[in-house]
Amino acid sequence: MKILVAGSGGREHALCWRLSADPEVSAIVAAPGNPGIAEHAVLAAVDPGDPDAPPTRRSLASIRRTRMRSSRSRYATRSI
Repeated sequence: MKILVAGSGGREHALCWRLSADPEVSAIVAAPGNPGIAEHAVLAAVDPGDPDAPPTRRSLASIRRTRMRSSRSRYATRSI
C-alpha cells in the first residue's frame, strides 16, 4: 500500500520511520517533509499553507516512480 504523511515535524518522521519497516507498505510520500523524513520517504513539494495548490510536476513524477528501498529492513523490529 502507498501512504501519504502530511507534515514536516518529528512526529511525522517517527511515523515514516515505523511505516518504512512494514512489509505491506510499498511507498511512503511525505508532504512537505524534511531532510530526516527523506531517509524513509519521497518528499512532495507542496505548499502546506495553500490547500488548493497542486503538487509540482517534479514531485508527481517522483511519486509515480517511487519504490521502497531494500535498506528499510535495517529498521525492522520484532513484534512483542
